[in-house]
Amino acid sequence: MTTIRICSESDLEKLQAFSEYNFKSTFEYDNDLHALNAYIAKALNFNQLKYELGLAGSQFYFLEEGEALLGGLKLNLPPHQSGINAPKSLEVERIYVDHNFHGQGYGKRLFDFAWDKVREYRSENTYLGVWERNFKAIDLYYKKDFVKFDQQHFKLGTEDQVDYLVRLNLPQN
Repeated sequence: MTTIRICSESDLEKLQAFSEYNFKSTFEYDNDLHALNAYIAKALNFNQLKYELGLAGSQFYFLEEGEALLGGLKLNLPPHQSGINAPKSLEVERIYVDHNFHGQGYGKRLFDFAWDKVREYRSENTYLGVWERNFKAIDLYYKKDFVKFDQQHFKLGTEDQVDYLVRLNLPQN
C-alpha cells in the first residue's frame, strides 16, 4: 500500500539523497554537468534542505510503499514560495517520481494529494515552475489543464535558464 507522509527533520538525509538523485536523473542529459552539480551543491545540500524544512510555509512529502521511496513533492504557502508569492496560491515545487516507477500512476497520486492540500488551505489555484525544455512535463501539465501565465529565470550553476510558470485555477465550492 502506498502512503504519502509529511517529512520531518529525521528524514533529512533521505530527503537530500532523494532530491539529488531525482534532480540529477531528470536533468543530467540536457545540461552541463558542472552547472548541474553546482546547482545541487547550492540548492539541495543538507543545510539548505534543513532550512527549507524548518520554514512554517514549506512542507516536504514522501510517497512510499513499505520502505521504498517512490516519489515526493514540496508545497509552499505564501510568503515561502520560490517565485511570485501569490497570496491565494499554493506552489507545487520539486514534484518527482523516481524514474524506475514512472507510468504506474504515482505522479497522479502526488497531484491528487496536492489538489487536496489546495482545497484544505482554501487556495484559489496552484502553480509551479517547469523548465522550458522539459517537454514531457510541460505536456503533462497542459493535459491537466494548467495554463502558462508567466516565466522566471532559473539559475543552474552559472547557466541562466527559463522556467515557465503554469497555473491551474480550481473551482470554488
